[in-house]
Formats: sequence, structure tokens, C-alpha cells
Amino acid sequence: MKKYALRQVRINDRDRKVFEALYRFNGITLGALQEVHFNGSSYASNRLAKLKNAGYLDRKYYYSDGLKEAGVYYLCSKGIQEIGKEITPKYIEPRKDKLDVQIMLSKLYCKFSDDLLSAREVKQVYNLQNFTPISAFLPSPPTAIIILSQNSTSQEYNNVKTFLEAQVEPFVQYIVVAKKFPGVLEETDAHFIYWDMAEQVIPNFYRNPQHYTNSFLKVFQNYFPNTPITVKKQYGLQFHVANLPFGPLYLGELHTGFLRLARLLQRPDRAYCLSVPDRAQLNMVRVVEGSFTIYSEKDQAFYRVFTQDNRLKTKKLTLYELEIGQDLPLLRYAH
Repeated sequence: MKKYALRQVRINDRDRKVFEALYRFNGITLGALQEVHFNGSSYASNRLAKLKNAGYLDRKYYYSDGLKEAGVYYLCSKGIQEIGKEITPKYIEPRKDKLDVQIMLSKLYCKFSDDLLSAREVKQVYNLQNFTPISAFLPSPPTAIIILSQNSTSQEYNNVKTFLEAQVEPFVQYIVVAKKFPGVLEETDAHFIYWDMAEQVIPNFYRNPQHYTNSFLKVFQNYFPNTPITVKKQYGLQFHVANLPFGPLYLGELHTGFLRLARLLQRPDRAYCLSVPDRAQLNMVRVVEGSFTIYSEKDQAFYRVFTQDNRLKTKKLTLYELEIGQDLPLLRYAH
């Protein structure tokens, strides 16, 4: 930033709220600031540019595949002084190699606004160490969100694994967001959510943990309108059990990526039928023995999932096969 180019600007209450948000999260995108603090008005771009030119803010651009994707605004020393904080500017400046994390944080900030606690705030509330990998936190129910950059190293993955296994706060549910499933997390009890779905799935899951289960039940009952369904707990998980003529079918969902359920599917000992957004969600599942069924929302179809030649396979089921239990071998003995 060129100091001789700084211009004077009168700071208002909205500006200070923007400064506070940037201080809390170490950087937020123009789009998120516009949505939360400017009611979606395009005036946000002009105002933030003036604040940048006046030396209160600066901006870094995130590039994806060589293309400029978004600008992330962050607070400079002048902005820090304006809101009465005492912190070295470098500690609230987003890392250039982790700007994708700020992009995701900004999307969640749009969804939750002030309900979303920053990493700095949650570490103070729970007296956690600075190296704790939590990126953001939602208070009720207590939900810790860990966002992994596409540039995350194997050491960072292992640090997350160690943190999750330590169960620092046992009554907190943990959500990990990443573009690819880190296999090292397979044995944890976190929820893994793919990057492209996090903006939609996290709010739905947080506000109603049964959101995706309820949606799936409506779809399933369209196929089997007169089928009695009961609720049953199995291995600490809650399932809705459809009592079909060919055996009980345990209904659930993988949208929220509960890794305990994914482990159960490695060797299914029941007939499971799980809703998924699309078959790409199966990248987090390893089937060692047996098979299970999914309903793909994207395809609006049922599939049997199994392993063949050490590769995960899916086979589409016709409505007739679904009705009679054909090609669902687990149904024959899962009583």
C-alpha cells in the first residue's frame, strides 16, 4: 500500500462493524461483507474501496486454476486502532496460501452472521491452544468447524486427526470441510462435508440435524407409501427402519458425512439404504465386504454399492428390483 496515496474518509458505525468482522475472522470477501453489512447493495464495493484507499483495509486476491476468484479484505493497523484493538497486524492478515479457507469462512459468515464465532473467539471461550485447528464455531448445539485448505499438508491432516481423537470438548460435534476426503480421518467421529456442499449442508444440519433424514423419508415413502417405519438405535446411530416384505431396511443419510456411519458401511451387517447428494459422496466410504444401497438425489435413483476388483462400484436398481428386494443380497439375511 502506498502511503502517499491515502485519502481521508469519515468513519461511520457500519464501517466499524465491518472492521470488527475483519478483525474476528482475519479477512472476509467482498461478497460476504456486501451481503451482511450492506444488505446486498453494490455500494459495498465503492465504500470498501474508499476504506482501502484511506489505509483502513487491504485486499488479497484468491486465484483458482490461474483465474481470479475473489478478493479477501483484511484489517490494517489504522483499522485496528479505529476499533480500539491491540494486536500486531500480521496476526490478523490472512495467509496467502490459505485464502481458500477465508473464502469458505466468508460463505458461512453469510449464512450465520454474528452467530458464527471465529477461531480466536472460540479459543478464548474454551481456553484452547493457539495451534488448535478449529476455523469457526457455532454455539447451540456446540459445533466446531475445521476447514482444510487445498494446500493443507499431511502434517496438518495428522494434527486434525490428533485433535479429534483427543476429544478436547466431548459434547461438541465436529465438522471437517475439505475438497478431498483425508483418509487419515477415517477412524474419527467427525462429520466430513465436501467443500462444494458445505455452504448448503452445514446450515441445514446445524438448524435441523434430521433435515436430510426427513427429506429422504418423504422420497422413500413415495416408493413404499404403506410401509411401516420405526425408529431404532444401532451402534450409537439412529436409523428409521422400513419393515418391507423381504426384510427390515435401515434408512439413513450421508449428506452430513458422519464418519462413524461410514465405518459401519465397510462391513454392513444390516440392509442399509442411505440418501446421498450424489455418488461422489461415496469417496469417503470403503466397502471391505458386503454391500449397501444408496439413493442419489442428483440422479433420483437407487443404487447398490459394492466392491469389485478392489474398486467401489455402483449398480442402478430398477423400481421392480427395489420393490422385491432383488439385487439387495443383505436383505435376505439381515433380520
